[in-house]
Amino acid sequence: MFNKKHFKRFTAIVLMAVMVFLMVPPCEAHALDKALFAREYKAYLARLGKAESDKGAERMVDCAKAMVGKTGKDVDSGGAWCAAFVSCCAQTVQESAAVPYNVNVKGIYNAIKKAGGIPLVSVNSAKPGDIIIYRTCGYNYGHVEIVTKSVFNGRITSIGGNTGNDNHRKATVKEHSWSTSSVTAVIRPAYVHKAPAAPKTYLDKCTKAAVTSIILTADTRDYLMTMPCASSTSKESQAIRRMKTGETFKATAIYKNTAGNYWYLVKADSDGKTGYIYAGSAHYSGISSPAPISGNVSLGMQPKKGKGCDLLGTISSTLTIKTISGVLVGSDNKKQTATVSVGKKSFEIKPSAINKNLKFGRLPKGKGYVQLFVTLQAPYVDRNTLQTKEVTVALAKVWFTVK
Repeated sequence: MFNKKHFKRFTAIVLMAVMVFLMVPPCEAHALDKALFAREYKAYLARLGKAESDKGAERMVDCAKAMVGKTGKDVDSGGAWCAAFVSCCAQTVQESAAVPYNVNVKGIYNAIKKAGGIPLVSVNSAKPGDIIIYRTCGYNYGHVEIVTKSVFNGRITSIGGNTGNDNHRKATVKEHSWSTSSVTAVIRPAYVHKAPAAPKTYLDKCTKAAVTSIILTADTRDYLMTMPCASSTSKESQAIRRMKTGETFKATAIYKNTAGNYWYLVKADSDGKTGYIYAGSAHYSGISSPAPISGNVSLGMQPKKGKGCDLLGTISSTLTIKTISGVLVGSDNKKQTATVSVGKKSFEIKPSAINKNLKFGRLPKGKGYVQLFVTLQAPYVDRNTLQTKEVTVALAKVWFTVK
């Protein structure tokens, strides 16, 4: 018979069950759209012109960065999805052995530990690629993300899914910094430090025709694409955004695709977006600024009247250096000139015709200077033909006083 004593016991059991339920973090989502992760990861690497890393931690960070801005609706979430996001990143970069698939925050931490992951004693030891657990909504194991930057000024940066909105479908993948006081645990997965053979992409079928460093101006409202081709040529190539007529891009490489057309790898000056644009949709507007030249020039010693002096240093560029010319001017404003043909991307000034033909010993006493002019060959495309523009860049004057 169900008496008063039984009723009290039944009520106590129900209350205990409710309390246990309330102590359990929200359940996680079902599997996310793995194909989306794979597409975005490949497109991200292609936009950067970057090969897949042989380090598992770096691959995890790259995959997470590729997904920044995606929403729960994009990834097809059915509930809270932060652990599912980390799991899908691991699957995409073939690190499921180190980060076993799990859709629960504490569950994924325990799975990583069981797979050989090493819990870190201090959050200050965290490195990009580590998995970090945050205390949120009163739960010690409330949220999980992938570390992207180590601790700085008491904060750590990471990327995670299901952030910024209580509505899981509207929540996004976001990179942000957290106070280290909100960290419950950090674990370093036992990543494989050798990437499996990457599947061939459309980019692998194209030829990298030239490295360049030029400014382009858009002539049409064509599209910035994820691959050097239109979507009709390859479904891998997706439109990033439409270009604006007159907007400028910095081009760093030229590719020839399978259809025989040239495309530039570019970065937009307006919003920093990277991708590929058809060469016929933009024209050459000049060399990139600052010019792609590195190195320094100096005098071996302060020149003295009647005694020679050498210029020292190495000039390098990402472009081919056609010639280097030197101009030497003394206090009498008389000029001496010398030119040397280079034909490569690096040039050591000493020994060279520059030093041989510039006669410091002939200078009168007083102030003077020497200046080098570097002529670069910048590849560009005109009417689907690869050509070069010769651009001369003046280096800084080196001043001296003849004693």
